Amino acid sequence: MPSVQIEQLVESIHVPGAIKPEHIELLYELILGRKSDPGGKSAYLEYAMGHPELRLIDLASVFFESTEFRSKHTKLAAYAFEDRLIELSINGIDTLIPDNDWVYAENVRGDKSYEPWVAQIIRNILKNGSTFLDIGANVGVHTMVASELVGTTGRVYAVDASIENCRVIQSSARRYERKNIVIVPLALSDAVRLENISIDSTGSNKVVRRDKDPALEDYNFETILCGTLDGSLPPFERLDLIKVDVEGREGSVLRGARRSLSIFNPPIIAEYHPAAPETYFVDDLVAQGYEISILGRDENVKFVGSDHALLDTTFESMKGDLGATHLDLLFQKPAS
Repeated sequence: MPSVQIEQLVESIHVPGAIKPEHIELLYELILGRKSDPGGKSAYLEYAMGHPELRLIDLASVFFESTEFRSKHTKLAAYAFEDRLIELSINGIDTLIPDNDWVYAENVRGDKSYEPWVAQIIRNILKNGSTFLDIGANVGVHTMVASELVGTTGRVYAVDASIENCRVIQSSARRYERKNIVIVPLALSDAVRLENISIDSTGSNKVVRRDKDPALEDYNFETILCGTLDGSLPPFERLDLIKVDVEGREGSVLRGARRSLSIFNPPIIAEYHPAAPETYFVDDLVAQGYEISILGRDENVKFVGSDHALLDTTFESMKGDLGATHLDLLFQKPAS
């Protein structure tokens, strides 16, 4: 690596707003020992451009504390970089968040809320004694809200493929004595199979990759076991609400839950990514008798019935006005 590049890196390390694309590339090579992946590099650059106070040394710490670095340097990581959890009140509930998860932590530090339009639906539906299934629980923000609502007689199943995310949820559950939370460290799909989950340093959101997905070709992955909701989770006595947020793989998860859906008919909160490969889940749920509503960022709920085409129109509007990357949808069966 040319010495002039190293000198430029050192000169810029404590300067706010001095992060350039070539600096990010150097961090990948120096810390992770590889070329950058397009998704990770662009995410870091976009974040740096939106946060002029960010220094290069701050960004370097994210790389050192990433899952990928830890997996490559286990002894060094265990010695030098312990998990740091910060306590925040998010959506009105105390919880723990990894301080090194820069994207997630930044999103919730502003007004102390995270996806309040989703939290509102959770509050509207769950009661004392309810059962909530949080699939793609991440670090458990919605899990903690649900735990408060369902009380000692209810259950909250926090399902996430990332062991690190599950550890964060476990820490929160212990700290705040949330004994109604059941943590399930598992990736859910439509069949039992081996799949790959990203270990790149872009935060707590993880991407599950199928073998023939060229868009994710440059990510780094580790192999995990997937199961189905119907076959891998304990039998439910009741199921009052499901939330699914699995980065575009909602279709596979819900196809593996058909028996549970037919028995309990639970409302479902799910992300809709128009460009994702599994948007068929919308039509699948409509065919099962569900009706669609769009959860607005202003916390208004827009009923669209079975009009799939209206989802794409609404998304284009929200993408332009609010910079939305997806729609949050609520699926419910009409009252009989």
